[in-house]
Amino acid sequence: MRYLSRRMVLRGIDFFREAAFIRISMSKSGKRIARLLIFPVANSIWIMLLLSSSMSMADNLWETYELAMENDAEYKGALAENRAAQELGPQARASLLPNMKLNISRGKDDQDVRKGNFGRKGRYFFTRKGLELTITQPIYHRDRWIQLDKAKLGMKQADFTLALARQKLIVRVAERYFDLLRAMDGVVFARSEEEAADKQLRQARRRFEVGLIAITDVQEAKAGFDIAVARRIDAKIELDDASEALREITGKYSLAVDPLGEEMPLVSPEPNDVDQWAKTAFAKNLELAVKSQAEKVAMTEIKRIDAKHLPKLDLVGAHNRASTGAASTGIRIRGSPVLHCN
Repeated sequence: MRYLSRRMVLRGIDFFREAAFIRISMSKSGKRIARLLIFPVANSIWIMLLLSSSMSMADNLWETYELAMENDAEYKGALAENRAAQELGPQARASLLPNMKLNISRGKDDQDVRKGNFGRKGRYFFTRKGLELTITQPIYHRDRWIQLDKAKLGMKQADFTLALARQKLIVRVAERYFDLLRAMDGVVFARSEEEAADKQLRQARRRFEVGLIAITDVQEAKAGFDIAVARRIDAKIELDDASEALREITGKYSLAVDPLGEEMPLVSPEPNDVDQWAKTAFAKNLELAVKSQAEKVAMTEIKRIDAKHLPKLDLVGAHNRASTGAASTGIRIRGSPVLHCN
């Protein structure tokens, strides 16, 4: 919200400068007032806003990175995919655990007895009940054990993918952070050019008034001033784009970022050997690690499909009981536990 208000103030300043210049441009005294009062005041307000924002709510590169980790949609998507991939292991292990199946049935039947052994005739209703419990323990399922190995590889691949997403986020934050700094410097430079061009235009007009130069020199100075104004507008657009690009990954509008320090010593890497760093980069390259894990996952999937044709062994325990009523007598069947292998 503070950034939006600052943008509105900046645009208001530009509008105020341009509108005021148009209104009083009909008189020489009005031009002098604009040059001596309006332009300097507007520029001073802009500089004060920029400096005060930098001092009060400046974000350094690390704080910007932390905001990006919380708000960047691409990185949050990678986090969600990693959490989903971590469930592959428990799901694969679940297929190796005992499986219990319970069937319960209950129904009502009716019986119309026309002739009975003991002379009992009529229409009778009775309830039918049944219960069956089956427990299956996988003993040998080669494809399921391979699936567990595949799940472990997939989880490791997901970790590499998340680390790669974090690495890419660091690069994107740094690029957009320094793009914003560059755009801010560009605005300052463009405003300085505009002020210098305006000063040259004023000098050219004075010299033309006293007859020292031709009108063409004034027109050239005016063209230079117009070019400087156009460059300032382009610089502001570039600043808005850079700020929007940073907001896209941080969720925060901000023109207040810490600039680079006056002194930035360059420290030599350890070890100071290009070949060694090349070997390290090749060995620890996250993109290569992700591709390598993906290859292992694919090869394991081929093994799992081939293992489906192998024999399987299950230990099965079953127990069932049923009861029913009939017209003349009730029947109850109670099964004993059964243990067998499939």
